[in-house]
Amino acid sequence: MSQISSRIYWIDTCKAYAMILVFYGHLWFSDKSPNPEILLQNKLIYAFHMPLFFVLSGFLDKGNIKEFRLFLKNKFFTRIVPFVVFNLLLLIVLIPKNILNHTFSLKEDLLMLAGLIRGEATISLVTWFLICLFTTELIHFWVAPKINNYKSKAITILIFYIVGIIVTWKIDLVSRITGIAPNFWYIHEALVAYPFFLIGAILNQIRLFEFTSQSSLKYVYLILSIIVLLTTFNLNNGLYDQQFNTVLMVDSQHGHPIWFLVTALAGTFFLIFLSQITPTNSFLLFLGRNTLVLLGLNGFFRDIFNPMIVRAIPQEALNGHFQIFIVCSLVTIFSLILCVPSILFLNKFLPQLIGKPKKQGPILPPLL
Repeated sequence: MSQISSRIYWIDTCKAYAMILVFYGHLWFSDKSPNPEILLQNKLIYAFHMPLFFVLSGFLDKGNIKEFRLFLKNKFFTRIVPFVVFNLLLLIVLIPKNILNHTFSLKEDLLMLAGLIRGEATISLVTWFLICLFTTELIHFWVAPKINNYKSKAITILIFYIVGIIVTWKIDLVSRITGIAPNFWYIHEALVAYPFFLIGAILNQIRLFEFTSQSSLKYVYLILSIIVLLTTFNLNNGLYDQQFNTVLMVDSQHGHPIWFLVTALAGTFFLIFLSQITPTNSFLLFLGRNTLVLLGLNGFFRDIFNPMIVRAIPQEALNGHFQIFIVCSLVTIFSLILCVPSILFLNKFLPQLIGKPKKQGPILPPLL
């Protein structure tokens, strides 16, 4: 039996942990001058949380759609439609807010809408992942049939990673030569994302986590991975904006190519092994099964609620890593709880618009 033929609880738990990190990490995104402790915590999170999503996506990829037309149709409804929906919903909320703040600009809003056609997350930045994943899966659709053994897959990972790092490092030059804008359907970043996606697919094929989930060795791997992560993530400096000194895949900022790869994989394995030792928890499973809609809802927190929350937190409550962790964790948990009614509503009435096109709803019939 394939690992992905039935629901695997640790995967849902891992996806929940990853989404918790998204909410936690985006809390201070609006603050242009967070203190050094906050910056360091964000640097740790951003070192691996997006590569983790691509690894999990590759791990869960079934690869059972062989006809390009059907593949494109499936990905359109499960990636592009949610991307457009959450961007439009955020714009609808932002328009009256901007009018009240006297910052409304019809021209800017139209430009942002035009950006959606170019596959750019111009309104809800956090939804960039859906487009980059779509482009990454498109690459995999064409490449996968041509790499039938582990050697060819390893070579493919190496080639894509090297090319992707070079392309994104010199992205302005590459854009001028090719005429492809930096964030056009996140093609450039997909070159870096694809190696992680392919690693996930290989991990499913070799059934590594099926073995570790049933072995006490997962505790050893957990300790080793967290040691590697904590001792290397702060070594990744250079080749990107020095203001925050943080990996930002959305902006094609990866830092040192070796340390980026090391910390990305170490953090990915750490969270996977942590998920395997985590007792089954209904709330975590709920979050893990609704990561797409949580991703879309996080845009509202990042652009509307988080700036207000950050301004309301007293500075004396943010002295030291432990206090910051407690405060941010409480805010994160509260934010996720606030998302529950919206998740339930969208799943019940409009599942076809949040990546579940085969569902029957009271408003829309199945779209796929």
